[in-house]
Amino acid sequence: MFRKFLFLGFALSAVAAADGVGSQAAGKDGGFEVTFSGKFLSDAFFGNQKALGTYSLRKDDSGKVSASYKENKNQHVMFALDNSKVNIEAKSSKDWMDYSFLCSFTGDKNAGYGVREIFGTCGAKSVGLVMFGNTKGVEDRCAVSPVDFAAGSGGVDGNFFRFVNGTSGVWMAPTLIGETGYATKFSAYSERFYGFQLGVSYAPNNQHLGEQGLKTDASPYRDHPVPFCINVWSPGVNYLYKVDGGYFSMSWVAVSGKTKAELANSPMLKRRNTFSHAVGMTCGIGAFEFGVEGIFNGKSQTFSNNMLGISPVVNGTAMQSMGYFANKAGKYWSVDAGVGYTIGSGKLTFTYLHSQRHTGFAKDLASKSVVAKGDAYVLSAEYNVAPGLMPFVEGAVYKMKNKAWAYGAAYRVLAADSSSHSVDAVKGNTAKVVLCGIKVQF
Repeated sequence: MFRKFLFLGFALSAVAAADGVGSQAAGKDGGFEVTFSGKFLSDAFFGNQKALGTYSLRKDDSGKVSASYKENKNQHVMFALDNSKVNIEAKSSKDWMDYSFLCSFTGDKNAGYGVREIFGTCGAKSVGLVMFGNTKGVEDRCAVSPVDFAAGSGGVDGNFFRFVNGTSGVWMAPTLIGETGYATKFSAYSERFYGFQLGVSYAPNNQHLGEQGLKTDASPYRDHPVPFCINVWSPGVNYLYKVDGGYFSMSWVAVSGKTKAELANSPMLKRRNTFSHAVGMTCGIGAFEFGVEGIFNGKSQTFSNNMLGISPVVNGTAMQSMGYFANKAGKYWSVDAGVGYTIGSGKLTFTYLHSQRHTGFAKDLASKSVVAKGDAYVLSAEYNVAPGLMPFVEGAVYKMKNKAWAYGAAYRVLAADSSSHSVDAVKGNTAKVVLCGIKVQF
């Protein structure tokens, strides 16, 4: 893989040299200036957690759902290489227009693909910018949140879930349901006018990448199928005001799309369409930074069909019978907040996340829905010892609970058209983790 990076880099450099391109010539004759950049995190996790394993739920020949337990190995220590990528970018400018092409290679040996991002941009000066390809959309690029200034791996949106065993039904990440990630899309952004910037993205399928064929009836991820969206629109607006020694920014972004079930020919897996939105604010005053973000997912991607008499068998014992009631599911929201302090080449931040949702599972129609909740507290510190070299350390506490942790998986197993379909689930969990490592960027 590294030899491929070198070959492509030399090839682009050769083309640039053949065109007489340099950092000065690029803006004059429309030629390309080629640059290389990249980063990676080398980190180590140390900690303990209550839920040390995963339950795999499957339907037997009699139609009963049972769970088999598998315990994770080496639960207290883990080493990882995270967020690694190498970028090759070709940029140019001519008259009133700027344009570029970027290809970002992932260093993740576990990934089934070599390219993380590949996209082109074209901007009209004093008007705006358009982007097309596999890259993040407006819901990421326009949003502001405490994660923007979090130290270490990113606070509550960092790398802790490489290690923490997340409780089923509890979404412990400050992200919108239906986000398009690096899916193939078209985006347009305005220039800033009086501090405001507008943007909109469109992705025909929020799981489409690269040269995949058309997929509208089932999840491309056959091993672990997940619901997905088609015709996804992501509008957004943000505002930025800067003064000497400080700044103020705020944003609103949304994701809207038609939700498709994870498995075709399984009508009971039909889900509600996606509409989620987020409001965020950050500000800086001298060495201090503050931020807060509210995310509102509503009923996005909840099951739209009722199901009664769900009673999974766990550890040889049938759990209490519960039903799923579509009208009770939803009220899905989260809030994250943070504060940061910078002194010299060091930074200290504290971020917090609370998430909760009504699962829709209840004893009967008259009973209240089980509510899944989670809280995360992350303290992060980093120090820039040299240009591009930054050691860091983070400590985190995660608390997650969901009394209906097995029922969501059991619903999906019962609703599937195949008896061989299995779904993993995790009990309520409390985790205490220390993460330390080094960030390298060039």
